[in-house]
Amino acid sequence: MKIMSVGVLIVAAGIATPCLAQPAGAAIVDRYLVLDRARQAAGATGADVDHVLSLMSDSVVYEHPRANARLQGKATLRDGMLRYIGSMRSMRDSIIQRASAPGVEVVVTETHAEALRDGKWTPFSRRALRVFELDGPVIRRIIEYGW
Repeated sequence: MKIMSVGVLIVAAGIATPCLAQPAGAAIVDRYLVLDRARQAAGATGADVDHVLSLMSDSVVYEHPRANARLQGKATLRDGMLRYIGSMRSMRDSIIQRASAPGVEVVVTETHAEALRDGKWTPFSRRALRVFELDGPVIRRIIEYGW
């Protein structure tokens, strides 16, 4: 069994792993989560989107199997992110569980926010399991399971 598979199984089984010092991959993912939240907030600009994208490789891949989505490349992701700019408010998220292995970070997040739908702010909450594959200091692939 590969180490990456073990990391995914640990999170899927609901077992938290102790972490004495945050690995570099964890710091990159934490920074991504903060910047991604900022680019969705009211008042966000294209610069906020560019800050998120600065953490990704040029050929980054984003996949959301439940939505049957697969996007590749910074330009494609930028176009998609710009469509949702400023679409959230009162956003709070937290990492519920995390597992790390060389080149991969797996996090389970819980998000509470209000989304703009049909001209009204509607509260929602969701949990998502996200797998981040890293290539040194950049994210090369994100797979998001959640809704």
